[in-house]
Amino acid sequence: MSRAGAASSFLGIGGGAIIVPLLMIALGLPFKEAVGTSLAVVVLISAVGVVSTLVVNASNVVWTVAAVLTFGALTGSWIGGRVLGSVPDRLLRLGFAGLLVLAGWRLGVAPAAGAHGALALGLGPTPTHAVVFVIGLAAGATSVLFGHGGGIVILPTLLLLAFPDAPFRAIAATSLVTVIPTSLLSLLPHARLGTINRSLVMRLAPVGIVSAMAGAYAVNIVPALPCRIAFVVFLPSS
Repeated sequence: MSRAGAASSFLGIGGGAIIVPLLMIALGLPFKEAVGTSLAVVVLISAVGVVSTLVVNASNVVWTVAAVLTFGALTGSWIGGRVLGSVPDRLLRLGFAGLLVLAGWRLGVAPAAGAHGALALGLGPTPTHAVVFVIGLAAGATSVLFGHGGGIVILPTLLLLAFPDAPFRAIAATSLVTVIPTSLLSLLPHARLGTINRSLVMRLAPVGIVSAMAGAYAVNIVPALPCRIAFVVFLPSS
């Protein structure tokens, strides 16, 4: 659980990629219950991670990018919630595993970060706005289905498709801001299905919260390349 909290803030991914397999393998939870429980924990540790990030370096969060991502993610979460009840567990498991591999590959082939590029969107519509919206849309839909909060989609695709030269810490922090509303909306269909184990949420959250604070500090002092390597190594091992 401490690994999930640190990954939430350090990599900007929310921590669900660790929590879901942990709940299934260690506790034997059905996939949808693991996903619903994961999303509840992700909301808590991501909120702490964002607050910690703002305290350490508030300039890392680019609010215009976060707003467009969130708009797309909330739309995607609504779509995912409409189909959640009809998708078999086995198909969801295969999709979850495939998403982890794909996300790691995307980040691995992304251009090397120059750490001097900008992560920015203006107020006027541009093709980049459309790309960021679609990234958020995919993140929101898969968050409902797989319980990751959206970050494992947002982080590599922003680096690969929208802002290849942006500092990793800015991408991670902005991604983490989006994870909170995405996870909250993704929770609603799970609440209706009764797939949230509240007692487990209360037991898992404290450790994740402490490690999320540590992760928010670490991402500001670790160079970009080790951060990318950590992401690529982390996903297949989840």
